[in-house]
Amino acid sequence: MTYRTIAAAAAFTLAASAAFAGEGMDFTTLDADKSGALSLAEVQAAAPDASADDFASYDADKSGDLSAAEYAAWQAAAKK
Repeated sequence: MTYRTIAAAAAFTLAASAAFAGEGMDFTTLDADKSGALSLAEVQAAAPDASADDFASYDADKSGDLSAAEYAAWQAAAKK
């Protein structure tokens, strides 16, 4: 993991963790289209300050969305 990736992940955690952790937003609630993955738009609906670069830092498989496992990793980081 590069310094840039670590810095982006930290920034994303700080910018968006309050919106999700503070309000108890779970994966199913955020998945508005019920696709089984979270799009950037779905994340930004709950955390408007989340940038595309921040989002990409948690998209481990680079699929363009967050799986339940990627979202869980983000939540774990947000609680630290």
